[in-house]
Amino acid sequence: MLASSEFDDRDCWSLMLLLLSAFLSLAIWSNANWGRVLLWDLGPIIHAINDYTSGLNPYRFQAQSMFVYHPWVLKTLCAIDQFVALRTAFAILYPIITIWFIRQSFVFLSIGRSKFDPYIVMVSATVFGGVTLNALLCGNFSAYFHLILIGLIFNYLNRQHIFVLYLFGVALVCFALVKPYFLAYAVFYFMIQPMRRAIALILLCGVALSVLWFSAFIFLADQYADFLQALQYQLVAKDDLGGFSTLRILGPLMGYQWAFLFHVAVVGAICLLVLIRIQQRRFLRDDVKSQALIVILLIVLLNPRVVFYDFFAAILLLFYLLLTNRQQYAQILLWGFPVALYSQLTAHSIRWVILAYAVVCLRTIYGFVFTKSRVKN
Repeated sequence: MLASSEFDDRDCWSLMLLLLSAFLSLAIWSNANWGRVLLWDLGPIIHAINDYTSGLNPYRFQAQSMFVYHPWVLKTLCAIDQFVALRTAFAILYPIITIWFIRQSFVFLSIGRSKFDPYIVMVSATVFGGVTLNALLCGNFSAYFHLILIGLIFNYLNRQHIFVLYLFGVALVCFALVKPYFLAYAVFYFMIQPMRRAIALILLCGVALSVLWFSAFIFLADQYADFLQALQYQLVAKDDLGGFSTLRILGPLMGYQWAFLFHVAVVGAICLLVLIRIQQRRFLRDDVKSQALIVILLIVLLNPRVVFYDFFAAILLLFYLLLTNRQQYAQILLWGFPVALYSQLTAHSIRWVILAYAVVCLRTIYGFVFTKSRVKN
């Protein structure tokens, strides 16, 4: 279970407390979700596909969750449903994606010296506050899009195959058609390409997405208009802005457009500052694994409407960063688990999980990027 020979008594106690916290978190989550129907987020999508095949408007206003995906996504889902039922298709596809991601994570986390075994890292991240378990079992597309994109990044850093980079770009554009904030993953190009080529690749992805997006205005005009109306109704009229996102908190105070710009400006500035500091610090420049985890973590947090099926990816990345680094970050991690457990015990509110995560995340990034020297074991 130990991945490093330099493992002292303090590390042993940290490991024991970590495993105990993980077990308690899993037990509480299991008790709260026992008997719950899996893939519950697919319900509105399946309902919309059935409406569309029956000649009804899949974008019509409804009291429950609505179908608010792009018309080309609707066409793709209908094509899949003609061959195999959507729930069956995703019940098969999602475990395959998860197993593939675990494999990519294991290889990525095994490169170099690690404080803990990769499996301990992955299990701890999965059960933290029950957020990751809910994200994966709800069946929302976003959760698995995050796994695919992060897995492709890990694969590229492991093998350096140019084909993976092209596949990453294609996946980026396709996923951004479903939910545009996935285009933020294009920031990863700045890590692995010269500045001009990275900008060119990002522009190429943006142009490809724009062509796909606005082509529906020409070829599927009626459905495109219905889609935009349904999207506005879902976000504004139904106040579907994410449980504790920037838009939810600041939108009513400063306007949703300004709240969006404020979020992007603040997180973008932090991301730029971190990237500059990484270039100034030699150990981070040489530690590609930690550098990648920090950058992807900030990419995930660029989303101003982050909800639990996006937020879980940030949890995974932070745990990977904490528990595989040679610094004493296991103790920092233990600050967050008690608050997350308290959240699960009090009506399972995610707000305390976010607070616990924020404490650990800010302390970790500060320790990596702004401390003067690296602590040695």
